[in-house]
Amino acid sequence: MAETSPVQKFANFKQAYCGRRRIRPEAFAGSVFFKTLHRFRLPLAIPFWIVNRAMFAIDLETIRSVGAATSKQEVSVILEEFHNYNRLERGKRRGTMGIRVSGTRLFDIFEKYEPYITAPTVANPLEGLSHSIIGTGVRQVESNAVVLRKLRQAHNSIVNGQPVPESAREIGMTEDEFLAALAANRSGNPALVWLHDQLERNRRLEKADQEISSLHRTIAGQGREIVSLRERHEPKAVLPSTSHAA
Repeated sequence: MAETSPVQKFANFKQAYCGRRRIRPEAFAGSVFFKTLHRFRLPLAIPFWIVNRAMFAIDLETIRSVGAATSKQEVSVILEEFHNYNRLERGKRRGTMGIRVSGTRLFDIFEKYEPYITAPTVANPLEGLSHSIIGTGVRQVESNAVVLRKLRQAHNSIVNGQPVPESAREIGMTEDEFLAALAANRSGNPALVWLHDQLERNRRLEKADQEISSLHRTIAGQGREIVSLRERHEPKAVLPSTSHAA
């Protein structure tokens, strides 16, 4: 009786997809992108894709993040962030026209190839842990999942209108620590990318406003000094004396 050849296993979704479909790795994102579009949106998407592919940056980044995933749990986290981004970005193309990746379709495609994925084993039990400085100032070790859950909690609070310092405090971080955690964990999380960029942009604007205000104060002070110097150095007008006849 002939032996059945073992099914080839791959390290992640991207490798499984490319290996099973026999396509080049560089074609992965584009191939998955068009498979996750609703069929009737395809004719509308092609002109956008040809003219300005950068318009789909968030969709392609999400696909690449799913490409590195090895389990449905990881994909669910990534797609939750993608869903949050879609709630925030309501442009005509993504909102009204719906020309964007379907998270449901992307999840279904992952499920199809999941049986061919075997995640590499981690030799070091401490590998995969990230360090974060919590509000007490004591350095602690937290799993990536815990940090991401805290960041998503803060993200949702900020989106719902809560101030950043208060949202950071709720997850046990200062505002600076929160920004650092966003920067460290933004890869593969579209909503965290968006939030980090927005907060950094706001910080730059606030700093620019402070510098402009400081410059205005300096100019005003110099103006007062100039006026004072003029008053001290300009010769005073001598009034002519009036003589009365004796």
